[in-house]
Amino acid sequence: GCAVGRCLGYMERFEFKSEGCVLPKWDARAFCEALGSRRILFIGDSTMQQHAASVAHAVRWGSAQGFTQGDGASCAARLLAGVSDTLLGRPRFGANNRGHAWDAIVRASGLQTAGPHADIIVLAAGAHIYGEANFSFVLEQVASARERLLPHVHLIWQTGPSAGCGPKPLAAAPNASFWAAYNNGSGAARPVFNWPTLAGRDETARAFWRAHGAARTSVFDLSPLHRRVDAHPDGATLDCLHTCEAVLVRVVPRLLLHHLQTTPSLRL
Repeated sequence: GCAVGRCLGYMERFEFKSEGCVLPKWDARAFCEALGSRRILFIGDSTMQQHAASVAHAVRWGSAQGFTQGDGASCAARLLAGVSDTLLGRPRFGANNRGHAWDAIVRASGLQTAGPHADIIVLAAGAHIYGEANFSFVLEQVASARERLLPHVHLIWQTGPSAGCGPKPLAAAPNASFWAAYNNGSGAARPVFNWPTLAGRDETARAFWRAHGAARTSVFDLSPLHRRVDAHPDGATLDCLHTCEAVLVRVVPRLLLHHLQTTPSLRL
């Protein structure tokens, strides 16, 4: 979640509503039923850690039906997370190569990787990777390792988090014009790190997995969140990738529940 003090007094003034589909209301029991006996391992950078924590917190807090961890049926203990900024852990490959290679994390986790009840792995990368060629290389290496080592796991590729700051929700994902005029609080219009590339990387990932995805592969698409403005304040600037976790708890768990319930390869 947000560091202590950075989100004090934060008040969300907007509510996320989907277009083109009906998202389920959050129900921890429904989520645990959709997961069954399987575990989910989230692997990625700090934004993935926020998303994993938001799902775990939502499950622990239960639902309007009164389902809580005290019922003895909560699946919060089967939600795991591992840190890997670039998934491959290559030196000089990107910024802050924290963590280990994603497949090493899977092996160390003890996940069930074969049979009809194979577990679920959620992967994401992008913000810490230098260059589009390197990003495409990550996708190719993940697909290759999965095919060789983990063909039976359910692999979910999660697209990038929000990257749009402003006083109100954006009408569309940030484009070149948006970033050309972007003001991060410093008083000067200038791009920030590689945020202008993130929407394009989402499209690259979607196209890649359409072409290379195996039977147990899906894309968990968070691109609508690029229009949100729930930025994480970071000193005098706005961090458009991280958010105050209360916001994530209200949105990401519902999206993941919908993904589990509607993706054929993930249904029990």
